[in-house]
Amino acid sequence: MLTRTGRNGWAAPLDALLDVHRELDRVFDPENMGTGWRPLATDVVESTDDVRVTMEIPGIDPKDIDLTIDNNVLRISGEKRAIRTEGEGAYRLTERRYGRFERAFVLPRDVRSDAVDASYENGVLTVLLPKREEAKPRKVEVRGTSAPREVGASSQS
Repeated sequence: MLTRTGRNGWAAPLDALLDVHRELDRVFDPENMGTGWRPLATDVVESTDDVRVTMEIPGIDPKDIDLTIDNNVLRISGEKRAIRTEGEGAYRLTERRYGRFERAFVLPRDVRSDAVDASYENGVLTVLLPKREEAKPRKVEVRGTSAPREVGASSQS
């Protein structure tokens, strides 16, 4: 059975109850407990030269992102602020999330925390952490001799 609503159209009698159910599901969703929202996806890739962290953070102003490195832990935090204008109509559906977020990543000891580069473009934060030169692999040349040495032979003549 459908009934006429005071808003704009037809609605099933249990729509209000379903709206409450959806809102309770949203509030008690384990992903949203605590901060309200979190960045969508993060990749941490380590190569021989650096560690690159790429994080999707759509709809946030770069000035609202904080990066710190302390005791080899990279901490990325910030706030996604709600953008609402005065005089807007009543919201029928709100799925976008707002609020503070924070992620932390333990870095390898060989990362140079004094040479970090961070950029933000098209909703993607990229943090490049170069490695120390002494930590990078290096090739060691093997020298040859004119005559093989005998094992256990004395080096005295």
